[in-house]
Amino acid sequence: MKSTLLVLLLAAAAGRLSGQAEVVGWTEAEENERLNYGLKLGTGMSAITGGELQRPRPMVSFLAGAYYYTKEMKKSPLAFQTGLDARFRGGNFGNSDSGNTAYTRIGLVTLDMPLLLNYRLGKKQEDKYRCIQIGAQIGYILKSVAYTGSWPNYTPADADNYMSRWKNLPLHPFDIQAVAGYQYRGGVMGWTASVKVGLNNLNDNFKMPNLTPATGNGKRIATVSFDLGLVF
Repeated sequence: MKSTLLVLLLAAAAGRLSGQAEVVGWTEAEENERLNYGLKLGTGMSAITGGELQRPRPMVSFLAGAYYYTKEMKKSPLAFQTGLDARFRGGNFGNSDSGNTAYTRIGLVTLDMPLLLNYRLGKKQEDKYRCIQIGAQIGYILKSVAYTGSWPNYTPADADNYMSRWKNLPLHPFDIQAVAGYQYRGGVMGWTASVKVGLNNLNDNFKMPNLTPATGNGKRIATVSFDLGLVF
């Protein structure tokens, strides 16, 4: 599923870039003024923190999505940006035992909508744009899976001992994160980097039978992530 989504977004990005190159009669400034949307592909690191889950470790995450930004406010370096992203994120945990009951990874598939304020850096130039971004991201958890067993010391021979369990975990469905980041957009493509920290407690009576270390303590569960991506 992830590979199919990646292929589709790459094809769409190629079509968008081709469309930009084939516009006849537009100046570069006019192109950038009209095409105030684009695609985003990237990777990063994510983790699940808080007192409920023990020995958190980061894991590699992936994202793909689209974004839209407004014109700058009159006589101001400020603008707004939003979009819609699909992410695979979550966290690893340094737990192990001989009975394969220790949780070693929780994976989340989320649909995220960032709501960002862009502050332009430097002079206004139509062919490139640099800004600092602050705001929030509202994420909806489409799927959540707990894994027990061999991870992170996983080898193919351990496949039968690395199991996915409880595919709808007792987590609140909405994950609200504070966002701080940087974005550069050139005439054709650019890049973005951001840090996201969870603001709300996702613990919805997270008590999983026979899971070790024991859960059900009523303590906080939150997410944190770092994203690095290309924008087209």
